[in-house]
Amino acid sequence: MAGTDRPDALLLLTSTCPYCPAVLAALSDLVKSGDIGRLEVVNIGVHPEVAQRHGVRTVPWVRLGPFELEGLRSPAELKQWVERAGTPDGLAEYFHELLKEGALRR
Repeated sequence: MAGTDRPDALLLLTSTCPYCPAVLAALSDLVKSGDIGRLEVVNIGVHPEVAQRHGVRTVPWVRLGPFELEGLRSPAELKQWVERAGTPDGLAEYFHELLKEGALRR
């Protein structure tokens, strides 16, 4: 991916979430490696309005480019979604994943 093609990420977490530190560490590594352009992290225990604005009901929650991902994701899985961002095949895979998870509403 060339410079501006790198997606940005938003991570919503809570202080009590057991999975959030692993997702935060994986996303931080992707920023350090240059795979993600920017990472914004919001503790929704402190700023619940951010979760409400995005319709988030579970953490960790990540918006990675055009994708919204919920729950624990491995570093390899997050890297794969970074690589899919901005590609037609990536969007097709994202919709397939939503259907597979039964998340038709999203």
